[in-house]
Amino acid sequence: MGASPQQRAIQAAKESVEAAQRQQKQLFGEIKETAGEYRQRAEDVLGTLEGAAGTKLPDYIAAAKSQFGDIPTIQATQQKYQDMLSGFDPGLIGSASEQRLRGSLNRSAQEYGQGINTVANQVSGRLYKTLDEPQKQFERLASSAATNLQLDPMAMIMATRPQTIRSDVGSMKNLYTYNV
Repeated sequence: MGASPQQRAIQAAKESVEAAQRQQKQLFGEIKETAGEYRQRAEDVLGTLEGAAGTKLPDYIAAAKSQFGDIPTIQATQQKYQDMLSGFDPGLIGSASEQRLRGSLNRSAQEYGQGINTVANQVSGRLYKTLDEPQKQFERLASSAATNLQLDPMAMIMATRPQTIRSDVGSMKNLYTYNV
């Protein structure tokens, strides 16, 4: 007999959790392997730099500082970059840098939303004003003598006392006969 829906849901949840754990372990292994590769590359580059400098890197840095450390511009530049780095947190989600970015994006989204809202309100106001425009146009047409002949005095005179049309058919005989 089959399992109940609740048991199937529990089993599906367990399988999902186990699959997620397997994926996390695999990802952790890949990250650890990549970190080892980068550590080895850094050590190789450090060895190359030390070989080029002819001394160990910390000794070279100390010698450069003792030689150039007295110059104010070097110290100012060093301080400037130290100040910039003190506020930078290259960590993952939840870091101060990510929170600042998220805050900046939220502010931008709010400003964009406010702009859209303002434009929408302006457009809806203009559209609302146009609702009675057709009625106004029809009223103008109805009250204009050019479009309503009942308001045109000459048209009304002609309607109440039309001119009769008279013609002398005999005098126009040549216009409607042929070879007579």
